[in-house]
Amino acid sequence: GMRYIPSDKSGRGASLSSTMAENMAMLVSRNIARKGILRPSKLTRWTETRRKEARISGRPGQKMEELSGGNIQKVILEREFHGHISVIVAADPTWGLDERSRTVLNRRLRRNADDGAAVLLLVSDLDEAIANADRLAVISAGRLSEIRPVAEWNREEIALRMAATEATV
Repeated sequence: GMRYIPSDKSGRGASLSSTMAENMAMLVSRNIARKGILRPSKLTRWTETRRKEARISGRPGQKMEELSGGNIQKVILEREFHGHISVIVAADPTWGLDERSRTVLNRRLRRNADDGAAVLLLVSDLDEAIANADRLAVISAGRLSEIRPVAEWNREEIALRMAATEATV
């Protein structure tokens, strides 16, 4: 039930030398494998369904290294949002996505939080943090600020905390 969306999408989030289907199936084996062996036709159909739903360009058998950064990100997101989720750690999850895909992603994160999943959103974009968080803390100079509801913060205070150096913390 734990999911991780890394900030380094191509280095940690995906196997670029593997296919889209192989990357999507990393967390899923039920219904597409028999005795631990993937069934190619079921894997292709399963991936194609998710590819269309997520509006991912490319083909299930296409290598990830041939996809754009935004499409690599969409593959990772489709994989990580599949199945039961109890915890999501997402580091700059909207990086490389178009506006529509950002909106869909933020709705999915919110829906999972509303369904009881713990969502830890690690972002460097102040607007994204304010728009999507319930509670907020700032990490600066290796230190974590107090955690408070977003409504108790103001933009200036957050920005000052983000820019703080070791000497000012």
